Amino acid sequence: GIPRRTSQLQAVLQPPSRPAITPTTMLQRSRLFAFSNPVAFDRLNSHRKDTAWLTERLTSPSSTFLPFVGSEPLLSTTKPASLKCLPWDTLKDMVDTTHEPILLGELDGTCKYVVKLKDEAKDNAEFLTNVEAKPVALRLAATLLPQEETSLLAQAHGFLSFNVSYQFCNHCGAAVAPVEGGVKKQCVKTECRKKVYPPVQPVMISLVVDPKTGNLLLGRAARYSKGMYSLLAGFIEVGESAEEAVVREVMEEAGVEVDNVTIVYSHVWPMPSQLMIGCYAEAKTTEINFDKTELEDCKWFPESTIAAAIQQQYKKQDEEKESEVPITVPQRLATAHQLMKMYTERTLFDHVPRNSGKL
Repeated sequence: GIPRRTSQLQAVLQPPSRPAITPTTMLQRSRLFAFSNPVAFDRLNSHRKDTAWLTERLTSPSSTFLPFVGSEPLLSTTKPASLKCLPWDTLKDMVDTTHEPILLGELDGTCKYVVKLKDEAKDNAEFLTNVEAKPVALRLAATLLPQEETSLLAQAHGFLSFNVSYQFCNHCGAAVAPVEGGVKKQCVKTECRKKVYPPVQPVMISLVVDPKTGNLLLGRAARYSKGMYSLLAGFIEVGESAEEAVVREVMEEAGVEVDNVTIVYSHVWPMPSQLMIGCYAEAKTTEINFDKTELEDCKWFPESTIAAAIQQQYKKQDEEKESEVPITVPQRLATAHQLMKMYTERTLFDHVPRNSGKL
């Protein structure tokens, strides 16, 4: 484990000695992890009101289409795994024509679309063999793909889910139609014409630290896998800031009072359409009185236990043995994992964050 020296830890964690997290630092940090966009991807927003341009791009032989079967993207069957973006002529017989292709943007001079296939495509062995691809569950796909492709995956899944599920105007009840390449929908009724945008659900997730000991507050929900504990999280409510949500949620779920709340970074989580806002908070009280309807357990854990649980995930397959670590933590994709990892590696408040391990 990592030795804990209280005076040193307090110097790292407590203001005013703690360096400020600047907006630039937060942007750099948010680009380190899965579903972020570290490469030059143009969403083409300046062209989306030009219907002639949209038509020309949609029918261009250079455009490629990322197919989904239900909520599962097609990944290549060859290694390394990659998203299977294909020309229209290859896919057209399998496309579900009740939903239009959605323009995601441009990468390396090529327009990228997401398209919904017919349900039968999942079991069409001839089609899947010909395109050398297979449908893969979203979460698993994210662990197999290179980081720059997970950003495209997140956008594709979000826009496709929005287009499939949102069929009627919530203002007047009339039908809605995709506009601007499918990233918005608009009521078809002349008297209404309301536009609607894909929903993004803001969620706070907080690394709660006891500044006197360096211990971390973790909770366990009944739905978690055996032995897993994670950081406390919750939806941000109407009329509430992320910082206020941290204070409220930690009190409601654990009965612990916190202050010195700082936003560390935000992270796209497309399951289904959340924006995780990772925060740091210091405990003012340490006695736990957790909500048993929300959590199965809630405890303070020493940093050394968290560090060991994280290190266990980074061991190579041939090095794995019977684990002596008493808990597990969320997978590397998760905001909770990365916040805990940054804390144990002393990079939480770096001016320039670094990605010290493979995601």
